[in-house]
Amino acid sequence: MSGLFFKGVSDDSAWRGMFALGMIMPVILIFLVCLVMPESPRWLVSKNREEDALRILRRVYPPGFDVEAVVQDIKSNIQKDTMAEHAVGWDVILFPSSAFRRMLIVGVGTAICQQAVGVDAIQYFLVFILDQSGVESDVAKTWILVALGLVKLIFIVVASRLFDSRGRLPLMLASCAGK
Repeated sequence: MSGLFFKGVSDDSAWRGMFALGMIMPVILIFLVCLVMPESPRWLVSKNREEDALRILRRVYPPGFDVEAVVQDIKSNIQKDTMAEHAVGWDVILFPSSAFRRMLIVGVGTAICQQAVGVDAIQYFLVFILDQSGVESDVAKTWILVALGLVKLIFIVVASRLFDSRGRLPLMLASCAGK
């Protein structure tokens, strides 16, 4: 999309402008993180800075709310998370149970099939494909790329909404039927 904005700029400086555009969002995020956002109460409790966590929680919760109970809840959750991290190791992946093995096969198989289908390869090489198909205008090629990206985004949003209501299996079967 940024290619459309730099269409009239000389080739020598267009990439610099695109590079500068890529720096805008990180600079905004750094500003927000450093100056606007408070530190996480969970992180503060994990570093034994409970007073700082209480101060931040008092700003977030309504007046009169028992923020000490929230800090105690955070402490217990940190302890549970620590115990869970030490209870599970590489054995789960290297020597999986039959249920976990099926989950691994589905997860890894889905990732492999997603790449094997070739949609991403077509998107990466679409400019060359459009060249060979007779589309000569760089602006037209860019708009086609933008349209393809928007269609892909729309279907990803629709599919992510349907995952929870319909389940993954019907969506995967419908996807396979369309190929």
